[in-house]
Amino acid sequence: MSCLLLRRGCKVCGKPHDFFLCGEVLNTNERYEYQCPETGQQEFLWEIVNIQAVPQPPPGAVEIHPTRRPSERR
Repeated sequence: MSCLLLRRGCKVCGKPHDFFLCGEVLNTNERYEYQCPETGQQEFLWEIVNIQAVPQPPPGAVEIHPTRRPSERR
């Protein structure tokens, strides 16, 4: 089952994207990385609080990957 973060603004292009994580348990205290589909630039997500469990990611969703580093929330 995929975890889905619904419509979050991209830090690179400013457009909203659906973000998802497959095959792992999402840790809200961890930082995740992704590649912007508009620019190809790599960026990070943290402060993840709004998630939804779905069987498959929606078309066009952006996959996030754990960095195994703390979220660095302040």
